[in-house]
Amino acid sequence: MSHASVLPPLPPRPVPSTDPAGRDGRRTWLVLALVALAVVLLGVAAVRVLAGFASGASSPEQAVEDFLEGMAAEDGVASLAALSPGEARGADALQEAVEQRLASLDVDAAALAGEGLVASIEDLDLSSEQLADGVARVTVEGGTFVVEREDGAPIDVAETFGPLAMLAGLGLFLPFEGDDGWYASTPEEDVADSLADEPVELDRLEVPLAALWSYVAMPFSWSGDDLEDGADEGADVDTTFLVVRHDDRWHVSIVGTVADVVARVTEAPAPDFAALATALDAAESGDRAVGATPDDAIRLLVESFGDGQVTDVLDALPVDLVGGLYPFASALQDLVDSDGLALDLAVTDLATTQISDANGLVRLRVDRLAAEGTAVEGAHSDDVDLVLDGSCLTVEGDEECLPADVVDATTIDGLVLTLVEVEGGYQVDPLATLYDNLATVAAELPEAWLTQLLGDPTDGERTPVGTGTTTVTFDEAGAALLEVPAEAGDVLSVAVEADLDTLDFYAPSEPDLPIYEGTASYGVWEDRPEGAPTVAVAYVGEPGDQLVHLQLAEASAAELAVTVTVGEVPTVAAGEEIALQHGTWGVAMSETADTEGWSTADVTGPGAMSTCVEGGPCVDLVLAVGPGVRVVEHAFEDFGAPRGEEAYDLPRADATLAGAEDGVLATSLVDGELEVALDVATEGWVLLDVVNHIEDGDLVVTVLDADGEEVDYADAGLEHDDEWLDLELDPGTYTIVVELYDDAGDPTGDVDLLLS
Repeated sequence: MSHASVLPPLPPRPVPSTDPAGRDGRRTWLVLALVALAVVLLGVAAVRVLAGFASGASSPEQAVEDFLEGMAAEDGVASLAALSPGEARGADALQEAVEQRLASLDVDAAALAGEGLVASIEDLDLSSEQLADGVARVTVEGGTFVVEREDGAPIDVAETFGPLAMLAGLGLFLPFEGDDGWYASTPEEDVADSLADEPVELDRLEVPLAALWSYVAMPFSWSGDDLEDGADEGADVDTTFLVVRHDDRWHVSIVGTVADVVARVTEAPAPDFAALATALDAAESGDRAVGATPDDAIRLLVESFGDGQVTDVLDALPVDLVGGLYPFASALQDLVDSDGLALDLAVTDLATTQISDANGLVRLRVDRLAAEGTAVEGAHSDDVDLVLDGSCLTVEGDEECLPADVVDATTIDGLVLTLVEVEGGYQVDPLATLYDNLATVAAELPEAWLTQLLGDPTDGERTPVGTGTTTVTFDEAGAALLEVPAEAGDVLSVAVEADLDTLDFYAPSEPDLPIYEGTASYGVWEDRPEGAPTVAVAYVGEPGDQLVHLQLAEASAAELAVTVTVGEVPTVAAGEEIALQHGTWGVAMSETADTEGWSTADVTGPGAMSTCVEGGPCVDLVLAVGPGVRVVEHAFEDFGAPRGEEAYDLPRADATLAGAEDGVLATSLVDGELEVALDVATEGWVLLDVVNHIEDGDLVVTVLDADGEEVDYADAGLEHDDEWLDLELDPGTYTIVVELYDDAGDPTGDVDLLLS
């Protein structure tokens, strides 16, 4: 018996490190991540595929066969040679950077990519259809992509293909052999369970190539969005490749293949393959939009967006890169027109520095680019001016720059473009530009950065700490991993006077999954009160060494004092103020009601409360980073009702909601949005409820001050759920904005605003 997977072979999972510091595990993951980066970018199966330029095949069928056979044999030269030249151009720079980086780690990348596994293609059967001069569609009528172990041993799916369970959530299946042969019918939520509950060992894995695109299209068929009639039971899409002729040789176009499959799955306009043939002829004759100089090519691309025509943009790019999109230009144009947005820019200043000129590729650093023009949205238009000056982009006076730590750690200090020399001049090549910049990233980013970007946060070097204040070393990526011993039932808190993007807790038995139940944080991804630290707390459910991952907002090495507490905390009742037992912050456990595992409480003031999920006891931890923080409790049956003075002992503001009677405004959304003025006459607390009467709508409530700056917001993230805010406001005029999240639900649905 054999089973099949809809995925090509993935690199095997690294063997868990026995090093207490986890350094071997971190380096293994780093190597695998670099391999995976190269694999994903070019759609092939090992790092050594990143080499050479495309040479093509003598026929469309041969180009597809070369591509598939090259993937199975992990022969990247064969796979890339079958690709359209523009889709492989510039890969050599990335290949060289990745190989050199892997060599610096003393690792054989080729051995890691599928070590012990052998892939092959059996019984490949292809047919082709001429769509236009120089354009063909090749259909895979039959054939199987087979993966086996070299030693003949069974393949442990969970161990060898660990990411499969996660990919299942994206809409893939783990198929099983049934009475009618190969099929897939396991729902996505059961796949992860089947992998987790019992080992799955197979003699070999088989991918039926003729059904490959059908499985890729499954997520669309589940949602039912944009599918042709009758496709809601599961999209039936032939596995096809769009093949294009360049210089009398046939090449697979991945860009065109994806566009072709999407067009057939969705209700896109009929493709015009003759348009691609016309573009190819124009490229050969030199009758395309090109720049006489590299600078002219940059101006041409920027200004090609002027009249909002997709074909103008395609004409300004290399045809061997974007040619596969020409047949689908009308579908792309419909998308552009539906947004009603057009950007008409003229370049007024351009200064560049040439970095290199070799093999028909020119690399330029854009020192300065200024453009001005008009942005049109529907019947409305605005003047626009933008300036790119080194590593900073200014649009209408608002400047954004590359982070200083990125500039310091690499040579990426601005925009570097790669242009290709074509018949009659030059064109900007976006994919070669991407390859070039990724090569810089692969070559120059510190190991700690790559681990942070691509690895598991808990694979890093661990710092053992106990209760008290410890000076902790943060690595070059601004990350630190603490190891804190604790017993079940303890409350673990961590505080550091720094801006953090991450402060997560991990249980000893699950170091790859952050704990969210029974945790709370303040200051992470948000502004901290002056003099207050960033703090997070967690209820310890499993004894042992707890892992705490801290990531600084500024990714750079640092030595910082980190305060850790482990043990019991005081218990408070609703309405009691939280004591600041640690000076500027404090932690407590609340005596609040538990309704089927859901917390019925919240906090006022500068603090936070842990959240719980259904199915277990609800532990409410309260975190205060300033005075005046209290626990407030509400009953679910009364949720949304005006709350009186007896609810909380808080000084109320004298506030008025425009249009409200006795503090209640019954109204409706207009085009999915509502704005209501709130006038505050005296300083104090305002308690606002927004009752949602829209059955399938998720509301988001935002409070803006007189300058339009956000004061606070509420978003429970649930459909047909109410929102509420407790705000301490100064006198002034505010705006309450109520919106439908993601435009889901009735845009004219009813809502009630209640002011206490």
